[in-house]
Amino acid sequence: MHTQYDTELSKICEKYSAPILRDFVWWVLIEAKRRNIRKLYFLARDGYVMREVALVLCEKFNLDIECRYLYTSRAALRMPTYHLIGEEAYDLLLGYSYQVTPNSMLQRALLSDTVKAKILREVGITEEQKDELLTRIETFELSDKIRRNALYRESVCEMSRKAYPITIEYFMQEKLFEDSTVAIVDSGWNGSMQRSLRQLMDAEHYQGEIIGFYFGLFQEPPQMPNSTYLHWYFGPSGRLSDKVRFSNNLFECICAAPHGTTLGYQYSQNGIVPVFGDTVSEKQNEFVRRQIELVTNFASEQIADKKFKDFKLARAERMSRQLIRQLMYRPKPEIVAAFQQMQFCDDIYESYYSALANEAQTGQLKNYTLFAQFKRALKKTAVKTQDLAWPYGVVALLPAPKRLWYRWNILAWEILKNSPARRIYSQLKKHK
Repeated sequence: MHTQYDTELSKICEKYSAPILRDFVWWVLIEAKRRNIRKLYFLARDGYVMREVALVLCEKFNLDIECRYLYTSRAALRMPTYHLIGEEAYDLLLGYSYQVTPNSMLQRALLSDTVKAKILREVGITEEQKDELLTRIETFELSDKIRRNALYRESVCEMSRKAYPITIEYFMQEKLFEDSTVAIVDSGWNGSMQRSLRQLMDAEHYQGEIIGFYFGLFQEPPQMPNSTYLHWYFGPSGRLSDKVRFSNNLFECICAAPHGTTLGYQYSQNGIVPVFGDTVSEKQNEFVRRQIELVTNFASEQIADKKFKDFKLARAERMSRQLIRQLMYRPKPEIVAAFQQMQFCDDIYESYYSALANEAQTGQLKNYTLFAQFKRALKKTAVKTQDLAWPYGVVALLPAPKRLWYRWNILAWEILKNSPARRIYSQLKKHK
């Protein structure tokens, strides 16, 4: 068969992934129809399987909605904006992620090795230090130095200006400027891709509205004219209990696409096409293709006897909540095992990969007790270790008593971070 975990993957897709994505996409289509939107842009890469499900629903329910796939990414959208947005560019380029080194921080701007080496020398980083993992406080300190470096700022603006024209041409090719409303569909989290899209289209004097349909939004996106952000499962002021039991990293693996991240664009005989980054491995590509096939097939089977009007919002939300908590917050070990081969990265240029969750990571859970989290927040020194991509998944691989203990500690910390007390937490982080 396709993979050694195919039987378990099939169960996961049938019971969890397909119904969760089906109801999200169904909601998107209902909202689009209500707003008289006839064209939806599903954003790469999370939007790939969403679009496949949408095509199934549109055919089944005979909907006159065009579902397009827009090859893009945070990297592809941000690069052409950097010379337009001032200091915001450096906030985006120099932020913290799960695994940061001095070299990877500069790689986000796609600088040449020669330019990177010169900047690192100017900010006091030696050849031996350039690939060392940074703590959060070290990341902030180095970010301040790089932000003030004249060569870095000049190089970023130069790269941005080069990327701008072909990006706008790609938008024109994909007909983004033709309608008074551009509707995009994506996983969400903070709405940054919509913001970048708005900045680019504003630079071309586009006056229409951009509406984003998102699975979830953790925080309120910065307000921009003619921009609407809609969310399905949770929003900035939504149920805290939903946010703290949700894994956006696992969700992105469920929505993985069979191609690399979009780094930019290039001209070809067939018009403007995306430039892709490398994929992790052929084994993972096989897993992803099989997952998409299973989700699409099960979604089709699950609506076989349904009508478009059968969608009930309250029931769908209740069912999604139940399934998501079983899958993400309290997963069975066999569910985690099915995803063990998945490699995850939160860096916009995917300069590194790490396992989503596996047994080798269980030792890191000692850093996820409330005591350890407070200690890390209050001290200026921190252990140089990569954050876990799916802590609840790693917990599932422990014996039962330990599972309860660590799951409670992780949940309590997530509640602290996302509750009204987050202002206190944010202050603690500044001193970390």
